[in-house]
Amino acid sequence: MSSPRQSLLYGLVQILSLLLTVMTWPGTATAAQLTATWTEASTNVDGFQIERATGTTGTFSQIATTNVTSYTDANLAAGTTYCYRVRAYNAVGDSAYSNEACGTALSFSGWAALPGATLSGPAVVIFNGGPWVFVRDTNSRIYQNHLTAGGWSGWSEVPGGGATPAGPGATVFSNTLYLFIRGTDNRIYQNRLTANGWNGWSEVPGGGATFAGPAAAVFQNFLYLTVQGTDNRIHDNLLTSVGWTGWAAVPGNMLTPSGPAATVFNGELWYVVRGADDRIYRNLLPAVAASDWTGWVEVLLGGGFTPSEPGAAATASTLYLVVRGEDNGIYLNQATLP
Repeated sequence: MSSPRQSLLYGLVQILSLLLTVMTWPGTATAAQLTATWTEASTNVDGFQIERATGTTGTFSQIATTNVTSYTDANLAAGTTYCYRVRAYNAVGDSAYSNEACGTALSFSGWAALPGATLSGPAVVIFNGGPWVFVRDTNSRIYQNHLTAGGWSGWSEVPGGGATPAGPGATVFSNTLYLFIRGTDNRIYQNRLTANGWNGWSEVPGGGATFAGPAAAVFQNFLYLTVQGTDNRIHDNLLTSVGWTGWAAVPGNMLTPSGPAATVFNGELWYVVRGADDRIYRNLLPAVAASDWTGWVEVLLGGGFTPSEPGAAATASTLYLVVRGEDNGIYLNQATLP
């Protein structure tokens, strides 16, 4: 028979949230934070000891104990890598350590206004080496602005006509920029930009309706199109090599009054939404096989408010967040891997 100590099986630590700066609106950055979660493989655990090392070769020391399977380490130095490990304990003793997991705490640059105005949340995507921003103009048409070597191009209407009562969504898939909108009939439409120009608006296959703007991202060779459903939850539709898969609800209990944003950063699919409290939340899908969504947590603790859906895009090293401010201005926040 095994002793209670021998049956203290440890779980796997997985870093779920990185960078996410604490800030106040419209943007005084303070400290960064990291969150670790793990699985509990025993029923006789009294709690968990969390240890941290600075850098991948640093010495581990205990920083906290907890009786739940997650821990948020706040007030970290931005740009610094931290490693974590966990072990369970009970009255008999301690389990073996979990694996080690490392993450880098990043800092955002702070919000800076872009010229122009919008009545809805913007979309931002990386195409041809730089960020492209799409907004619903005050006339409900869709306008574009992109960053070139000489600066921002200025706002111009997306060819093809079309009107929307909500903000757009955009992504790049197979060397094509996909732009998605909610139509005036609450259906979801797409317009594609190729080397030959924009090809016009058409309805996304699979049906579906939304009361807000859509968002899209490409992850593990699939295009993920996500919307706020008519139940105020988040749903997505995947475009594969054989076509669209149809709509399915994203796990979690987040309710949103606006549409989501979607991007891929640091090897994870990010869905970012405006919560019912006007704060900004995210849910991550790791690239690890058989992983599920990590759950909804606030992106910018202590601040960062928007009355509309956010926009998000990323390069290999930089995450861009764009929101509509409470003054209808457009604000940009970014984080860069060291």
